[in-house]
Amino acid sequence: MTDTLSKSRARFAWAGLAFGAAVVLAACSAHCYDTPALSSAPAPPLWIERDVLFSLASSALALGIVWQTRGAATRPGAAAAGSITLRGLLWAGFTVFFLAIWAHYLFLLTLLVAPTHAFAALRLLALWTSLRAERRLDQRR
Repeated sequence: MTDTLSKSRARFAWAGLAFGAAVVLAACSAHCYDTPALSSAPAPPLWIERDVLFSLASSALALGIVWQTRGAATRPGAAAAGSITLRGLLWAGFTVFFLAIWAHYLFLLTLLVAPTHAFAALRLLALWTSLRAERRLDQRR
């Protein structure tokens, strides 16, 4: 096994674990979600509510995955490496998928969580397909 292949496997494993953690944080946000009360009583600031904090943490972790794997999108063998249009369509598809999953549980916070999870899923797909390509290339040697 080459050094590049082992680095790619480690990068994919860490990104997968981080994505799992982002999904767990989004699930915690869904668990803590309370429907806003529309009364005239003073409400606590929105930014200290647990559901918002969990959603922000989930989105930040998903964007961290994107930042750490920024070279994966155009790596040889990556899904849609040569086409920004195809990557955009894949991102839109993943976004609709995550909107459908989270909309019932997170309501308005879904607009924050779904696009960032879709972006991270797109990068995971790119990492996985480039890892497969590297493994096939390594087997041929």
